[in-house]
Amino acid sequence: MSCGHTALTAMGMLDQNVVGASLLSEERRLQSLSLSSGAAGLWDASVTAGRERFRAAVGRLPR
Repeated sequence: MSCGHTALTAMGMLDQNVVGASLLSEERRLQSLSLSSGAAGLWDASVTAGRERFRAAVGRLPR
């Protein structure tokens, strides 16, 4: 449970620092999906979300 909270907190903070980001809502969706019985496609959705998050974080690094 604490890992889920940490992920939500981190995505909320990243949303505040990346214009147009909706990472928090996607994390909420993925967590809800993981708790439901219909978790088909969860792995692929998580991989896609991870790539988007990585791009957003790297985009915040100074060049």
